[in-house]
Amino acid sequence: MDYIEKRKDEGLSLEEIRKELIERNAEALDVQELRLKMRDLEQDVSKLIATLDEDEQSKQSITKNITQESLALIKSLALLLH
Repeated sequence: MDYIEKRKDEGLSLEEIRKELIERNAEALDVQELRLKMRDLEQDVSKLIATLDEDEQSKQSITKNITQESLALIKSLALLLH
């Protein structure tokens, strides 16, 4: 309510304030969704690493199929998650 009053005092119409609130909520949801996807990806990568540690043949097979771009993405995500 304070936010609405503040924006109203700044000269915004109720319609403009409504649009701002919708955008703020959408951005918050996008960030939340991204965090959930990153957590899922982290779990998948952790399982993959565990599998690779156990099975050398799987490790070689996966290593051959991973492109440099995929590897860079995995490393970047790992840095972001830790």
